[in-house]
Amino acid sequence: MSSPNYLTKLSPDVLLVLCEFLETNDLLSAAQVKVLNQASTWTLHYQDVKYGWGRPKRHTRALSWGCFKGYETVVTRALRMKSSIAESPFFDGKDFELNGNAMHVAASQGHNHILQILLDHGGDINSWTRSEKISVAPFWAPEFRCSMSPLYNAINKKHKHTVMFLLDKGASLVVEKPDFSRPCIPSSQRRLNALHIAAKYGQDHLVRYLAVEYGIGIDLPDQGGNTALSYAMESSENLPVIQYLISEGADPNLMDDEGFTPLHRAMTFPDVEEAKLIVTALIEAGADMDAFNNGGHNTPITMAIRFAQSELITMLVDAGALVDAFHLRLALNDPQGGTRNDAPACVDALLRRGIPEGSEDHVKRFLQEDNAEAAEILYSHGIGLPDESPEGIDKLFQVILDLEPTDDDENESLTFLITHYGDVIRGSEPEEVIAKLLTSGHICKKGIVSLMNPSINTNWRGEKDKTLLHILADDMEWHTLGSDFSLLHALLDHGIDVNAREKDGLTALHLLIKGNNLTPDSDEVWFTEVLDLLLAKGLDINAVDNRGWTALHYLANSLDFDSCMHLVGALVQRGIDADARDTVASRTAFDVSLEKGEKRQPWGGRGIHRCYFLVPRTRPTS
Repeated sequence: MSSPNYLTKLSPDVLLVLCEFLETNDLLSAAQVKVLNQASTWTLHYQDVKYGWGRPKRHTRALSWGCFKGYETVVTRALRMKSSIAESPFFDGKDFELNGNAMHVAASQGHNHILQILLDHGGDINSWTRSEKISVAPFWAPEFRCSMSPLYNAINKKHKHTVMFLLDKGASLVVEKPDFSRPCIPSSQRRLNALHIAAKYGQDHLVRYLAVEYGIGIDLPDQGGNTALSYAMESSENLPVIQYLISEGADPNLMDDEGFTPLHRAMTFPDVEEAKLIVTALIEAGADMDAFNNGGHNTPITMAIRFAQSELITMLVDAGALVDAFHLRLALNDPQGGTRNDAPACVDALLRRGIPEGSEDHVKRFLQEDNAEAAEILYSHGIGLPDESPEGIDKLFQVILDLEPTDDDENESLTFLITHYGDVIRGSEPEEVIAKLLTSGHICKKGIVSLMNPSINTNWRGEKDKTLLHILADDMEWHTLGSDFSLLHALLDHGIDVNAREKDGLTALHLLIKGNNLTPDSDEVWFTEVLDLLLAKGLDINAVDNRGWTALHYLANSLDFDSCMHLVGALVQRGIDADARDTVASRTAFDVSLEKGEKRQPWGGRGIHRCYFLVPRTRPTS
């Protein structure tokens, strides 16, 4: 920019044009140059009007920015231009975010000299116009919007010299817009006062000063029933303030309008080491550890559970807080489903004085809710089922068995019962229990394998004369999800007959194809692995049922062979007789595929015909 001497030769109109090219901060700097003061200040004023920042010729950013920067010349010039102190607009942006009028802005920046200028020009020292969101604590505390005075800004920004300046000038100790039908003193107003705000922001010296020099009552509430001690729960770093308030007789059991006490709030602090000091101070001051909030759902211990504060739970339990079975459930149950990661530590803390009455009911409920992890934690602490008689266990087992399968994961509730009450559930015929599990739709591989030990009757027969291998083969794909063949391995290792036939003469191989609804998408790797495991134990791949059908007949009867060559090929390559004829109509699998094709579409069994060339043979006559 040219030197001031050169600028003095320019006309006011030219100076105004030059200022049009300057940003706000540059305009503020220019306003410090005497020759540019009027032009730059007017430009700020003009832009206000031009871009709708307020009422024309009344609002001006020049005044607000001058107060923010502490520039006396800008403030003075703006006031000469009749800028309104009470109605100067808020401003915000990337680097600045302030609202309220000129008094609030100056107080927030600690500019006492600007405040004095504003007061000399009629500024209202209280000016309850700034809109501010306030909450008593970071968690579980409603926000409410208040009209605040400049004193609030000074306390909030920790400008002690400005706080003293405003108090000396007669600022009201009520920092929130008061009820004007009452005297404007803290004891007559259920409003935020200076002590509340000083406590909220941990300014212990100011708290002492306000309590001693101005006599603000320590237990005076705001409009939500919050006292200075409640506001001190804003942060665990406010320990000196909390200790001082308690030492001066602050009542730790005063509730806000929602029924929360300072001890409730202390449970929400993230820094547990600092929180422990505050909790100790509150307990020693006689805080009620079992106080319910107005909803009747939360005591300090439930708050500690919700915030996973196991060390604070320990402190409360050791100090005599009430613990019941509900607290155990709360500690274990994740609202999003399943079990909380912090559950074991919280349960350890809750059970320090023993097991609450009724805890056994929760083990049962968790099992019915498919939350075996929670049940396991309780069981590991010596809490079992409410009825551990054989009848009670069998009844619960059946209840869980009858529940709708929810997903393709292991049913851990069934596994829990089998693991801990296996002898009762196994009974004299474990085969019947295993059959029930296999047909229930639930996946319980670990539990079933456990029931097979030490031994089972591999010759056992159930409905339709099926062995356990038949029943497994009927739904093999479901019980081997994720290529987990542990159930099949267990049955084979116990020596079950892989060639046993059920009532209709079907072997496990027949049922593997017939019962699993094999499709063109069926996994060849899965199919061949099951097939090879059975063959390794002596499976007769050419076994026939009562109609003389082999497994290949069943495959031909159920699938589109053009899409299922991998399954047909697996059987043919392992030696199945593709020329075998049934005993009813002397049909080969190829004949069956042709008949099936005529009913569906005239593809003529081309897929199985191709399979014939995988091994040497004579094509069957039609």
